[in-house]
Amino acid sequence: MKAIRFHQFGGAENLREFEIDVPVPLAGQVLIRLAGTSINPVDFKVREGAVPYVNQTMLPYTGGRDIAGWVEAIGEDVTGLTIGEAVIGLPGFDHGTFAQYCLVGEKALTPAPKTIPLPHAGAIPLAALTAWQGLTQHGELRMGEAILVHGGAGGTGHFAVQFAKALGATVTATASARDREFLLELGADSVLDYRNDRFEDIGEHFDLVLDLVGGEVTTRSWAVLKPGGRLISAIKISDQIESDETRRLSASFMTAPDRDHLAQIVDMIDGEKVRVVISEVFALKDVAAAQDRLQRGGVRGKVLIEIASA
Repeated sequence: MKAIRFHQFGGAENLREFEIDVPVPLAGQVLIRLAGTSINPVDFKVREGAVPYVNQTMLPYTGGRDIAGWVEAIGEDVTGLTIGEAVIGLPGFDHGTFAQYCLVGEKALTPAPKTIPLPHAGAIPLAALTAWQGLTQHGELRMGEAILVHGGAGGTGHFAVQFAKALGATVTATASARDREFLLELGADSVLDYRNDRFEDIGEHFDLVLDLVGGEVTTRSWAVLKPGGRLISAIKISDQIESDETRRLSASFMTAPDRDHLAQIVDMIDGEKVRVVISEVFALKDVAAAQDRLQRGGVRGKVLIEIASA
């Protein structure tokens, strides 16, 4: 099979196409023939050697975190899946998706949406799970609450805005001025231009802040939390901090594979409550160019890698 790999950490120029053996599923594993995957910020961080889950001993390495494809073969003890079934999923760091085939654990897979092309479903797993788990599992967002989503127009952000609205929240997002109409169409109630609007001037307005940006944005976000508010970040926060005076809480999290969460997301997509927005589409051989595109910034929604069509 064809796979895009790197033999040393560094820039996108290290990514090359190789012919390698198709892996064989062991007990509890499923072999997927990939239709599509996508580019996430973690992909170029892995390539640069900045993610501890991928180290020198794992080189050469095939990156990629999103699965959309067909069940090709199943290992022992796998039940509930059939050969040829269309699925989406989130593999671990030990198996990458910039390839024609990928191994994944059975419990990380769920049936793919029926209302979008299967390659396009490769834009869903990591970004949508990050948004869903940040809002519901870690942020405990409730109907009627006010939420601020930092980075609302990006891959994870555009899902978060739609999920929060579907959950009955009042949604404010930060983004560039050019993305204002896009986010309003997705359901945001208001949009703040992160270059010109100082969001902290709003005051203690939000029950929940979902931070997808990090850095000084995280620190500034404390000023907009109501007493008892939550600051949940997909970017690493040094510590979990709770203020005794106001009962405000901050925490960071790492996205986890979860079949049930993915199934809920698929239901929302098939129920037309959530759109999967794809900015650009690249071929498998062009993963390096696709990573460069995302790393330059300004992407609305996801950058897709189309590997095969039905």
